[in-house]
Amino acid sequence: MTLDPLGAAYLVAIAAEAMTAALAAGRRRLDWFGVAVLGCVTALGGGTVRDEANRKVMQDPRMKPEGDMPFDGKRMIFGGFELLLDTDEE
Repeated sequence: MTLDPLGAAYLVAIAAEAMTAALAAGRRRLDWFGVAVLGCVTALGGGTVRDEANRKVMQDPRMKPEGDMPFDGKRMIFGGFELLLDTDEE
């Protein structure tokens, strides 16, 4: 199994969510079962809510671009932006 950088970041995010919930449960003096349940619910629930919200936003017709996009990933990564407005008054 190969893991791309985005997949690795996804797994790190899930682990961080679970650890945050487990630490909060530990501060409230929950037993190990409570810590494990709260960690799992937070990690899986947070990811599910995020994925569902992302799906709804991407399906919203108001989010569709109208015409050419003002920038794209290639220009953001490699530069190549053109000056749109010059505020220097000479």
